[in-house]
Amino acid sequence: DDIEMGEAAGKVFFDPQGGTFKGYEPVYDEMGQPTFDENGEPQADPVFHGAVKFERILAFNLLRDPSAKAWADSRYVCYRKMVPLRDLKRQFKGDDDKLKMVTESSDKTYQVFDGASGSYKDSDGLVMVREYYFRPNGEFPDGYYYITTENGILFEGVLPLGVFPIVYVGFDEFGTSCRAYSII
Repeated sequence: DDIEMGEAAGKVFFDPQGGTFKGYEPVYDEMGQPTFDENGEPQADPVFHGAVKFERILAFNLLRDPSAKAWADSRYVCYRKMVPLRDLKRQFKGDDDKLKMVTESSDKTYQVFDGASGSYKDSDGLVMVREYYFRPNGEFPDGYYYITTENGILFEGVLPLGVFPIVYVGFDEFGTSCRAYSII
């Protein structure tokens, strides 16, 4: 990406469901009592060690603070991506407030680039998700993030450990822009 597009970016995050299998953790009800399935067996959820993951971001999906003159000066970035509707619905199963925000994007004209085939396809069954990340600063000493759809905020909070999760490198940077260009 750095050579061909002039910019390479990614999101580094911890996935608690990643890594190797650790064991099972009992499931408790709201009273703190163990729950049982229809056969009378105790219910348990699988637990994993977790893993640090890297998600590739194509430069044209990473929006910067328009007033920034360099990457390091961008107070925030917005990472936009198309996510399958069924995945989000599964993630928020049982949370009616969040499910109301998870609907197919109203703009049906999205053409999504498929990196595997090198072609574009229609966005049927996809939701535009925007992830806003604010660098640690005077207003947000530990940084802040919002993850949204066009219908509302799905998640928000302080950046874990105050770490800005977006990494970026530009091939040929200009002094008056936070964008970079390729040699090509």
